[in-house]
Amino acid sequence: MAYGLVCSRISLVLFTLYLLVTFYRSEANNAAYKKHVTASRTCGSPAEPYYPVDQQSVRPVRNRMLLTCNASYPRNASLPSYMVDENVTTFWQSTMSIDTANITIDLRGPHRKVK
Repeated sequence: MAYGLVCSRISLVLFTLYLLVTFYRSEANNAAYKKHVTASRTCGSPAEPYYPVDQQSVRPVRNRMLLTCNASYPRNASLPSYMVDENVTTFWQSTMSIDTANITIDLRGPHRKVK
């Protein structure tokens, strides 16, 4: 009986340590969250048509879904601030057919821990 009790306590201690380690590793510091972001090129200034990435290989071209990026309308924009908002449904997008864009994220100030 004493052996079973010792094993149960060891199992409980190991399980508790496992939970603590898992919790500790799951916390991350997101230093860029909601920080000021600028980009040298942003889709939608002026408004422009584009094909979503998943449509690039659709053939024939007439079967692709053509969208419009327009910075004047938040629903149709791909603003630089979308890079740091932690929303997986928003994204930043450069202007079409541009190979290079410069992105600056101002990391000054406090940051928050995320799980």
